[in-house]
Amino acid sequence: MPGFDFDDLFATQRAMMNALVSVGNTALASAERMAALHLHAVREAMEDFSEGTQRMMAIQNPREAVDLHHALSTPQVEKGVRYSRSLAEISTVAQEDAVRLIEAQYIGFTETMTALANQIAKSTPGGSEVAVAAIRSTMRSANEAFGRFNEAVTRFTEVSEDSVSMMGNATVKAATGKATAPKRSVRRP
Repeated sequence: MPGFDFDDLFATQRAMMNALVSVGNTALASAERMAALHLHAVREAMEDFSEGTQRMMAIQNPREAVDLHHALSTPQVEKGVRYSRSLAEISTVAQEDAVRLIEAQYIGFTETMTALANQIAKSTPGGSEVAVAAIRSTMRSANEAFGRFNEAVTRFTEVSEDSVSMMGNATVKAATGKATAPKRSVRRP
């Protein structure tokens, strides 16, 4: 096709590969944060087990056993809730980062496709208006679908955070009689 610039096509492909690498790096960073969270939780559990065992060995009457049970279970429930919230926050941040990277690449892709449609319209003989209109219509449909996808991801994230918060509060309240303040993840613009 006269006037078609393959350099633009190759640049777009390179940009898409870079985006895939960025999404992979985001996933790895999230996996590292989750692994650190898991290791911290296991370390805390081992320390708590050791402390609980020592305290259990020192029990001298049934009342001390009841008090010890309450003293050991309440912090465990609260730690479990914090762990769940941290895990949800890590997942949410990773999801937002991935969507932001994908969205940026998608915007670049649509700009390239629009430029390609304009280039086809300028460099092809008469009668190509149908092909150009089809490309533009496809791009509009893709934009609408991507918008709905973003809305669904945002809504899913909000519902997930609210569910984790409600479950955590219910669990802490059932175990301790007091609710904890809900913790919302940090939203980046």
